Amino acid sequence: MRHRPPIVALCLAGLIPIAVAAAAAGTAQNSSTTAAQSPRSQPQATFLACFAQVVEIYSVIWLLHELLPSVVTLGYCCAFSSSAPLRYRLNGPTVLAATVALYAGLAAVGWKDPLFLADNFLTIWAAAALLGTALSVVVVVSRAGAEDPAAVARAGFLREERYLRCLTTDMVAARRRQQQQKQQSLQQTSAAAEKASSPPGGGEVPPLDRAYPRPLLVDFWNGRVFNPRVRALRAIEPVDLKMWLYLAGAVLLELNVLSLALAHNGAAGADPRRWSAASLVYVALQSWFVSEYLYFERVHLYTYDLFAEKVGFKLVFGCLGFYPFAYSLGAYALARSPFGSHAVGGVAAADVSPAAAAATVALYFAGWVLTRGANLQKYFYKVDPRATSCFGGLVKQQTIRPGVPLLVSGFWGIAR
Repeated sequence: MRHRPPIVALCLAGLIPIAVAAAAAGTAQNSSTTAAQSPRSQPQATFLACFAQVVEIYSVIWLLHELLPSVVTLGYCCAFSSSAPLRYRLNGPTVLAATVALYAGLAAVGWKDPLFLADNFLTIWAAAALLGTALSVVVVVSRAGAEDPAAVARAGFLREERYLRCLTTDMVAARRRQQQQKQQSLQQTSAAAEKASSPPGGGEVPPLDRAYPRPLLVDFWNGRVFNPRVRALRAIEPVDLKMWLYLAGAVLLELNVLSLALAHNGAAGADPRRWSAASLVYVALQSWFVSEYLYFERVHLYTYDLFAEKVGFKLVFGCLGFYPFAYSLGAYALARSPFGSHAVGGVAAADVSPAAAAATVALYFAGWVLTRGANLQKYFYKVDPRATSCFGGLVKQQTIRPGVPLLVSGFWGIAR
């Protein structure tokens, strides 16, 4: 059964730029009209204030993820201790829309400066990098959210960090088939002996799945736990740290892009109809990227990083201290050249032509069709490997040979 977040949430997320621009009108009215004639000049906030702002945003995202309604679904990854598929609470589009609406409302009543992220972009980036590094140390050293080592051992497995990938539903199914074949071939074997040779977890992982001892820095970089889970406010479902990290990074990326776009457009920030074409295209495409990424959260439960990557510095720092800022550098460049103002030398900041804007959108969606199409085709195969086609019969599902999960048709056939 396929679960998707409510379509209403995706629609709300797609309207984020308009919502934020309208909310900024209240603060924009209090701005000096000369803001449109020269770049905004505001005193830089302290590092402590920027650090507090980052902590606040990530805390809001955590609370909303915990409190807002969600879709609970089974994933591709399985627990070592039980071989059962992990359960996930997915509400990314709703959290995205609620977070942006919250800060837009605070800006509208004058409690938040919608340009704070833009005015202090580099300092906030440094603060987020520090937070990401600190949390990486905590997650790796404490093995936060790891499965109970005793339960893992009883299931017939070693500690989680010994493996190159986590258990997945197809691996568990394959081991069960092997056990059934083994039971059929063994003669005059007692039930007790069979139970001893086949532990509940499906038996020992093949030697190729075991990693050699690694230096501490390698463990710090890659992490030790595949899918750490933490219980906080709710006792129904724990929060999956890996999926929350992706959510937090995506939401802050959207906030950064919107704040930088408002800074670029100056006093026109309250009216998107007066925005530059460059900023409209950039905000629209980045908002689409974030919104559809969160809309397809369940698809990402089947991607490589979910079952083959552990949670360490690479992921924690990457999601909290790098991705929300590196992916918004294009908007930062726009914010450095306010639209309608006169840059150094008295030359007005130029805008892109309608043809260039249209070409940018076309190029973006050409790449999006390839990446999302290939991703969905692989997802459909993993969910139902017996299906012969996907996308309503437009794409055939064909593997290199029966029983070998290597797609050679559709998007994957073109790539190979």
